[in-house]
Amino acid sequence: MTSKELAILLGVSPATVSMALNGKPGLNEETRNLVLENAKKYHVSARSMAVSYRSIRLILFHHRATLLPFSTFINDVISGIEESCATCGYPLTTHTIYGIQTLVSELNELSDKDTAGIILLGTEMIQEDFRQLPKLTIPIVLLDNHAYDYSLDAVKIDNISSAFSAVNFLIERTNEQPGYLRSSYSMNNFEERAIGYEQALKYNGMSKNNTIIHDLLPSVEGAYADMSALLKEKIPLASCYFADNDMIALGAMQALSSHGLRVPEDVSIVAFDDIEMSAWSDPPLTTMHVPRHHFGSAAVKRLTRLIKDHSLFPIKIEMTANLVLRKSIR
Repeated sequence: MTSKELAILLGVSPATVSMALNGKPGLNEETRNLVLENAKKYHVSARSMAVSYRSIRLILFHHRATLLPFSTFINDVISGIEESCATCGYPLTTHTIYGIQTLVSELNELSDKDTAGIILLGTEMIQEDFRQLPKLTIPIVLLDNHAYDYSLDAVKIDNISSAFSAVNFLIERTNEQPGYLRSSYSMNNFEERAIGYEQALKYNGMSKNNTIIHDLLPSVEGAYADMSALLKEKIPLASCYFADNDMIALGAMQALSSHGLRVPEDVSIVAFDDIEMSAWSDPPLTTMHVPRHHFGSAAVKRLTRLIKDHSLFPIKIEMTANLVLRKSIR
């Protein structure tokens, strides 16, 4: 019997079997004894788990503490990573790191004796950050970003075509040129969404020079404060908007409501990410859904291939977001 078959028989994860056989902490005694007794019965040894005992390390990178509240997006991503690691028999360790120099130090200290591979959630990383990364012998997959001049496997959102689809739908639905609720904080994801936005304008014969743009912080509270300040100045408003993310849209919607403007009757909005809050906002937000659970799972699948075969050439996997139509568009 293999270790994975033993895990199925006992109704536990392969990681649990690995931890028990290798005498690692983190299990209650009842579970540990159950695994050891049956491992002896079915002749499953720690040696059979030697390859899979090394952990996959998930690194959540922030530039600072904390501009973007990852909890609105990352829980489903981590869930997909955890389930895939358990299926593959790899324990998962998760670390949150602030600042590029701390990340570089952390990577330099890693050993392939206890780390099988790395998933780096690099949403906030900029291209300059990638130039500072050390060359690693440990397999690594970048999640939610990509590097132009660093040889690195990546799993990311197809921001350009997904934003194009959102803006094109908004134009077809309203017959108006949409404004842009743009993030005032620069990230690769937002920059790519801006490209998709401009491509949709061009496709529909509209000029970006006629666009009404409001730069807002990419958080609900920040966007609310920034949009409220603009509304107090009586700035011109578009009849519809594309927002770089849901949090910007939700904050702007609250500001519009507090100034007597109705969504979608006065202003229509479509956004990006489909965080949980968007489904029960008032009104519920039309947005582009990112398959977050599959997002995390795809990163693990690619990483496990790299662990088994270091000769593979780097690839970039892009996932397209899908429109979720709710009540924020008239």
